[in-house]
Amino acid sequence: MTNDNIARPHREGCMKTLSAHRLRKLISYDRSTGIMRWLIQPNARIRIGSEAGHHRRDGRWKVTIEGRSYLRNRLAVLAVTGLWPPKLVLHRNGDLSDDRWRNLVAA
Repeated sequence: MTNDNIARPHREGCMKTLSAHRLRKLISYDRSTGIMRWLIQPNARIRIGSEAGHHRRDGRWKVTIEGRSYLRNRLAVLAVTGLWPPKLVLHRNGDLSDDRWRNLVAA
């Protein structure tokens, strides 16, 4: 039996999970811009309010939380719905860096 409140990382086989509740304590997500910002200071280099994650070569954003890497578009779905998307998260306009809520589609 699975608990829908427990989030699953984007990589299969990862044992540690991130819940929507935990994510919302760590990071804010602005639906209109697609930007995530730190609500806490996760380490000495990152300040509260700074943008979370970095741009990958393929155009997607990657965010590392508590030692695990997640795609920002998947975290956006988790933050808004409280559930991990079942498979892929597609971008309506084809821009993989555009994680605005209205641009994301869970496939």
